[in-house]
Amino acid sequence: IRGMGTNVQVVWGANVPGWVLQSNSTDLAPASWLDVVGTPSVNGAEQSLHFAAGSGRVFFRLRKL
Repeated sequence: IRGMGTNVQVVWGANVPGWVLQSNSTDLAPASWLDVVGTPSVNGAEQSLHFAAGSGRVFFRLRKL
């Protein structure tokens, strides 16, 4: 996770197919995780998604499909 001014970039390897990025802003209960909507940008060996940095907390994880 990289801070980029007023945005946040979540980055993971591009050579790991079969994973989906999920986010959670409430609690860490399994049912609270939601798939992130959007198509990752691929740049070499990395893929990433950008988000506006907010005032609250958000957790991210990769889930195997």
